[in-house]
Amino acid sequence: MSVQLMPTSPNRSGTPAATAPESREPGAGVTPGSGASPATAPVSDDPQQSLAARRRRRFGVRSVLRLLGAVATLLSLIVCCASAVFWARGLMAAEGAVARYGTGFISVSSTDGVVVTVIQRILFADADAEQSYREWADPYGAVPWNHWRFYVLNDTNATPAMPDAVAGFSFQRLSGQGGRRVGLRGVTWSRWMLQVPHWAIILVTCVAPAVRLYRSHRVRRDRLEQGLCLKCGFAMGDVYHSCPVCGERRPVST
Repeated sequence: MSVQLMPTSPNRSGTPAATAPESREPGAGVTPGSGASPATAPVSDDPQQSLAARRRRRFGVRSVLRLLGAVATLLSLIVCCASAVFWARGLMAAEGAVARYGTGFISVSSTDGVVVTVIQRILFADADAEQSYREWADPYGAVPWNHWRFYVLNDTNATPAMPDAVAGFSFQRLSGQGGRRVGLRGVTWSRWMLQVPHWAIILVTCVAPAVRLYRSHRVRRDRLEQGLCLKCGFAMGDVYHSCPVCGERRPVST
């Protein structure tokens, strides 16, 4: 049986006709009604893609709330440590600070294991009464009444602890006429005093750091048991000795 070979017909340029390249589009080569579905791209486990997805979700609402929680916890820890230090220092000598603006002031004093906060305002019946008070309090005109002034308090001028406190807590509101002894008219003052013991401040401000420390320990323990990265939670399994996303090394097993 003989086989007859048919010659291929050349194109106008004299070269064999080139075949059309296969299309690389996802739906190429699929005719309508053929029943074949277009090929879907496989899901990649590339750690770089995982890192990019994490970066896209970094500035979400949950991330902002998590950041605010971390800042609040840090401030709570700072207040807790500062209260412990001032508690020890206040047992030896009173100290504090005062901020003044105009004729009012806010002062915070630490003494005898408590924190005493005082807020005072001076009210005037008219502009002449205010001018008379300022001339009496500052006869040389050296006080910048329209600016904030800050001073440090010590044993000589710090507010003492209130005697009628219950477990260190106390609150008073006082008011009266001012300047009557020196002939001033139309001057009234109001004063609010709040006293809180140092142990109460430490007890309240240590809750947030303690809870965050416990949660961090629990998350690290669960990630270690599941073979995840202790820092970012990437599934390392038995393949990676260091995390390809954040670079955290796997702890050495003993």
